[in-house]
This record gives sequence, structure tokens and C-alpha cells, in this order.
Amino acid sequence: ELYESDNEHEAKLRALWDKLKGQKYTGFGANNARKLTSRLYEVYGQFDCMNEPFSEVEKLRNLRSFLHPQGQICHAYFADNLKQEIDKALQEARNGAPVNYSVYTSKLTSGESEWLKDNEKSAKV
Repeated sequence: ELYESDNEHEAKLRALWDKLKGQKYTGFGANNARKLTSRLYEVYGQFDCMNEPFSEVEKLRNLRSFLHPQGQICHAYFADNLKQEIDKALQEARNGAPVNYSVYTSKLTSGESEWLKDNEKSAKV
């Protein structure tokens, strides 16, 4: 059985926090939403393995803070709409409503995919 000292545990937690804080969705390029979502699930899984889980509300707050669309995609309806939906969900959570983080990561990835598909079609016309 391996023993991990408190200092090692804290150092690993700090490294994970740094990795988490460095996440950002800018909207440049294709599949950025999927890549961000994958990284977030990986980091949250690592926190879970260290017995330091995040609540669904905390994950959703983080997702909202990571949304910084720039360039063309920043004008996409889905990005602004998603921010508003997340804000509403967080407000409802304060009143006891359940929150499902996965719903909003799915909306981010599908919204980006639809926006890219629609703009690809319009570019070909």
C-alpha cells in the first residue's frame, strides 16, 4: 500500500487547480468545445480520484467563467444564449433546483458544431 504525504497531496491539488484555471473557450477553430469539455472532465475526474470532488454547481460556475468566445464565433447566438442559460440554472440552483453539468457541456459542443455547420453552408453559397 502506497502512502502519500499531505505535502504531495497538496502539491498535486495545486497542479490540478492550475490546470483547471488555465481552461478557456475562445471559439477559434473547430472542435474547441469538445476539446475543452474533454479536458474539464479529465481534470474533474482527477479531483474525484483524489477525494476532492466538485459539485455540479461548482462545475457549471467554472464552465461559465471559461466561456470567452472571440473572433467570428463570438457573435454566434449559441454562445450568448448558453451563458444566459447557465446564469439562469445557477440562479435556480440557489433555490434548490438540481443542476446537471453534462447538459451544458453538451449544449456547448452541439451549439459550436451547429454554428460551424451553418456557417460552412453559407460560405459555400
